[in-house]
Amino acid sequence: MKNLLCALFVLLFSHGLMAQKQLVNIAVGEQVPDVVIKGITDANYSSASLHQMSQDQLLILDFWATWCAPCLYALPKMDSIQQEFKDQLKVVLVTYQGEKEVQTFFKGRIKNGFPVPKLPKVFGDTLLRNLFPHNTIPHYVWIKNGSVIAITESVDREQVKKAIVGEMVTAKTKIDMIRADYDRDKTPLIQFLNNPQQREQKGKVVNYSIFTKFIPELGYSGGTSLEWDSLGNIKRITNTNINIVKLYKMAYGKMRTFINDGAVDILSNDTLVRRFNVSGMAAMPIIEKRTFCYEIVSADDHIFEKMQQDLKIAVPEFTAKVIVARDSCLVLEKINNDLESYVVDSKSRLSEFTVNGNCVSNKNCDMSSFRTTLEAVIFRYAKWPIVDQTGFLKRFDIEFCYETNSIEDINVALLPYGLKLSLKIAEHERLVIEKS
Repeated sequence: MKNLLCALFVLLFSHGLMAQKQLVNIAVGEQVPDVVIKGITDANYSSASLHQMSQDQLLILDFWATWCAPCLYALPKMDSIQQEFKDQLKVVLVTYQGEKEVQTFFKGRIKNGFPVPKLPKVFGDTLLRNLFPHNTIPHYVWIKNGSVIAITESVDREQVKKAIVGEMVTAKTKIDMIRADYDRDKTPLIQFLNNPQQREQKGKVVNYSIFTKFIPELGYSGGTSLEWDSLGNIKRITNTNINIVKLYKMAYGKMRTFINDGAVDILSNDTLVRRFNVSGMAAMPIIEKRTFCYEIVSADDHIFEKMQQDLKIAVPEFTAKVIVARDSCLVLEKINNDLESYVVDSKSRLSEFTVNGNCVSNKNCDMSSFRTTLEAVIFRYAKWPIVDQTGFLKRFDIEFCYETNSIEDINVALLPYGLKLSLKIAEHERLVIEKS
């Protein structure tokens, strides 16, 4: 054979490829070790032990993060419950994120009119996370007199009242599942599925795609990883436990457009493509039934066209197409030539992207990839797609920090680069997904 490239398309529509195992915390009813928590802020003490904080009162450890929407939604409620029960309850906010990152985030929320709770806070935590391991947040650990009395994904006043007077907390115990030791950035999915030891297989198979249903051991949060060649072409896309709509957006948007839902029309109520507004354990059965793992490796530059064909085979009951429309869009424009000062002389198409809290950095990017950054990071949940009307074709470096994700604040950050976002009617591409 002149061509040694091996093409493989595998449809593995089977449930339960690996056994699900529950992630084990200190069990309800067990005593917690009398460890001392240091670096507590927004309290009249900087350190205290779990036993001290839970002595003759209810202690609730609220594990959260700035990117967790349900966590943020619950913060005012937790603050209110604390105020109601005063000395009978102590709520402590716990996050793995550093204090500087979180305080910058809080500053932006205050500017947008969101109150910041005055609850005690622990930043950069590893100690409590190791005592009470979890894969999803919010994660609430209820402790009284040094003993765990509940582990939940939500808190309500009636349950708090029960705990304070010594009655049993009847809220459903939160369950997290053990994740496999798998890093999709480093190891192709096909190695994980076919070889538990994940032997090195580079060079053996260079063209293939694999499609499976939900794999429990890869977790419920889902995710995507990319591998690039030296020219900046994508040669591997690995998706674990993501919904079919994201796969359509990826295949037809080529990782550049359709990042947010502003330019996506779903013309079906089928549960496979319907949006569900649930989270935590309530979302687990939905995720199990309607998410997929998909990996594709390609030696040529037609990886997205192949992905589109794979979707037609895997879910023939749906069709997808791209149309041109005129709608309200966030239009990116060039207001002067200041961006010329940030042009880089590079023959590589590989760009470097980092995000740290409210700070974004793109190195050696083109305007298309920067537009994608804006839509994926800052305007991820906006109802408008972002349209590039700059006409700028050179590669450049750009980095900035912003207070909030309002158009006004982003324009302040973009001003030194001679760029501006405006909400206006513009022509753009829309992805339409419908029943066949």
